[in-house]
This record gives sequence, C-alpha cells and structure tokens, in this order.
Amino acid sequence: SSTAIAKYVAPCREDKALYGKCFDDECLIDTWTEFCTQELEVPLMCWVYPTMGLMESDSKATSEAQADVKKALGVMEEQLKKSSFLIGDFVTLADIVLVCSLREGFSRVFDSAFRKPFPKVTAWFEKCCKMPQFASVFGEVKLCAAAQKPVAVLKEFLPPARGEKKPQQQQPA
Repeated sequence: SSTAIAKYVAPCREDKALYGKCFDDECLIDTWTEFCTQELEVPLMCWVYPTMGLMESDSKATSEAQADVKKALGVMEEQLKKSSFLIGDFVTLADIVLVCSLREGFSRVFDSAFRKPFPKVTAWFEKCCKMPQFASVFGEVKLCAAAQKPVAVLKEFLPPARGEKKPQQQQPA
C-alpha cells in the first residue's frame, strides 16, 4: 500500500524527521496513519466518490459516512488544540497522510457549515496546503463554498449488466 511505502521512505530523510524524532513519535505517527486508513478514508470516500461519478450515491450510506467523518474530525480537532501539528510542532508523515486524504473532502464537500465545528482542523489543513512542499503537489487548494452533489456514475465505472461479460483487455504483443 502507499502507506507502507511512505513509512519505509520517510525515515530515509533524517534531516526532516518525517517519521518523528524518537520511538514515541514513530508510534504516534503509526497511530495517526492507521486512524486515517481505518476511521477517515473509507467514510470520506463513500461521501466524496459519488460527487466525482466514481460510484453510485446511497443517501443512507452518505449520511452514515458524514457522521463518521465528523467523529474522525472531532478526534483530530481535540489533538490540534494541543499542538500545531498532529504529533507536535513539526510536520510528520501523519500530517502528510491526513492532509492528502482530506483534500477532496475540503475541496468538494466540506462547506463552511460543515467546517464550523472544526476550526483547528481547518486551520491546520490550510496551513499545510500553503507550505511549498504541499503546494508544489496540490497547487492552490480552495475550500468548497457549497458541497457538491452526487452525479451520475461515469461510464467506465459502471458495473457490467447481469449476464454481460466484461470485454477482455487485449494483451500487448
């Protein structure tokens, strides 16, 4: 997975402390990256993917996903009341992973009313996105003014009809 690769590469830059400054930092970074994977990414994508035409919208699943995302952001809000970044006063892999995971949410579905209970998370996200290291990858990230609505699933993401065989991809010669 990309997280496993990131965990392998992050310690290679000793001058940046992306994987922390000590063993305790490493444990906290692992905790936050797992939190991202287990508590945030799945519900966030259940909410965001229908706005991108990547999957069908299901209002019950979207409502549950929104509640799960609020809960996850609440956990982050409490942590960011104590420190500038997720594990202290410097950017780590935990911040990178969570900013990357939250980008589509902030730009597509987290309107101002949704963001209001999470001022620390929003400020942290904006601060990270303005850093040259993030901006060089993301470009300018604008927070959404109005949450995007689901759109029809794009043709290439529609499942095949029952009984219809998926076309075989030709192998290169």
